[in-house]
Amino acid sequence: MRIRGIRALACALLMGAALLVGCSGGSDPTPGPAPSPEPTPAPTPGSQELTPNEELVAAIAACASEGLICVVEYMGNSVTFLTASGEDLGTLNVGVNPAAMAVTADKRQIYIANFGNGEVVRITLSADEPAIERVRVGTRPMALALDEERGLLYVADYYLNSIRLLDTRLMSLVGTIQLEPKGFAAREEAPDCCFDPLDGTVIEGRRPVSCTMSPDGKHLYTGNIGTYDESVIDLEASAEVDKYDGVIGVRDVVLSPDGRYLLIAGVGSELIESNELVVRLAADGSEVARIYIGKDVGAVAWAGETVAAIAKETGEFCLIDPATWTVARTLQMDPGIADVSLSPDGSRAYVGNSDTGDVTCLDTATLEEVWTVKGLADPRFIMAL
Repeated sequence: MRIRGIRALACALLMGAALLVGCSGGSDPTPGPAPSPEPTPAPTPGSQELTPNEELVAAIAACASEGLICVVEYMGNSVTFLTASGEDLGTLNVGVNPAAMAVTADKRQIYIANFGNGEVVRITLSADEPAIERVRVGTRPMALALDEERGLLYVADYYLNSIRLLDTRLMSLVGTIQLEPKGFAAREEAPDCCFDPLDGTVIEGRRPVSCTMSPDGKHLYTGNIGTYDESVIDLEASAEVDKYDGVIGVRDVVLSPDGRYLLIAGVGSELIESNELVVRLAADGSEVARIYIGKDVGAVAWAGETVAAIAKETGEFCLIDPATWTVARTLQMDPGIADVSLSPDGSRAYVGNSDTGDVTCLDTATLEEVWTVKGLADPRFIMAL
């Protein structure tokens, strides 16, 4: 059974208790002159009354010292916050169909892309000054990459065939990097994975669904499901400068911590099965390896020395040896697993199943289950802080 917000409520009560003031011990029985009314002080930014959502954010921040696991619930229009030990701190409604997250280096601010209404939401995790801000950036934001050096959030827009530039200091849209109309090897007609399910027409554009920034901040790489390729964007020039071949149904593109390798996961289509994780050199796109994972490779993650990938349709969780580009160990899980995230040191893996609504924490050294949280509404994206 899932119990929401117990620890968040406890923290909120503790915070509220600090505001209580004890009553005076007695009173003068002889009435005196009525005191002059005190002037009402002007409100300051930190003295505004908090909304219920801001109170929840403050309580989560106060209880987050041991780490946070942030779980996007796509069909629930929300993000659930868990402790590293699996305790449920609470669920925050963030908008329509949240699809991706990014976090600042100090882990104080979280950005969320709402695929359903074109918004980016920023949550400031602070016990003293919590904040929730919203800004419309496009039509269908699908992926995020944070560039703190430039003060920009790169937002991959699925329908607009572009990267939208959000100034994080102003929380305002300040530019757009348009993807080339044609993809790798002049591909311009989307495969069957990108047909409109309502009327069967081909969705135009390259449809970026994932993006990742190089460690040196020079390049942004996007995975484009419409033309099953990757865009290489020069961030100084704000332009696409190269295209690499990809996989059908690309869902996830990540870089190795040193920025040398690009790992590409895809789920295929109704006609073409995708069961391999593809590894390319980030410098020129040349293929390094193809690693069999299972049917529909839905996600990949790399943290420290740990590399993990999952197969959505058949439920394989695989740990990969980057020295040999082979599968080191495999754990059979339930079909429907949609995302995998790793703790910063790679010692824990968090796997979300969009079919069952479970999020499972695994010890990557033993592949043993540490805990499982059940009852979530389509957990499609997980971020461990």
